[in-house]
Amino acid sequence: MTTTLSFSFQHRPLVPFAHDYAHGDQEDWHQHDCAQLLHILSGVVRVATPVGYWVVPPGRGVWLPAGTPHALRMTGNVAARTLFIDPLARADLPAGCQIVQITPLLRELIVSSLALAERYAPPAATKEFMN
Repeated sequence: MTTTLSFSFQHRPLVPFAHDYAHGDQEDWHQHDCAQLLHILSGVVRVATPVGYWVVPPGRGVWLPAGTPHALRMTGNVAARTLFIDPLARADLPAGCQIVQITPLLRELIVSSLALAERYAPPAATKEFMN
């Protein structure tokens, strides 16, 4: 059975999330009602979907469209940073799973979004960064 996890995008188009895993940790099959950009800072993650497997090393990410069932398996100590993205934020979001090269700039934006999310207020100057 696949569990669906939901997020509220009431005040912003994305929700950043950080999670660290130990070697051998797994996440059972689940899906999100939003798109997910899963970025790996350390360790390696194997992402299983109904259409294939993706191996995600540090410096890369995997794009998972909204509603994509997936399971995770960790190799090494994994530091994962994720952006959950409102599927209505843009019409041109990728429709299929794919590996994404995370540039140094994008990496810093992802990491910085975690700190901004805690104090994010829609009228603030940070709104442009989050949009």
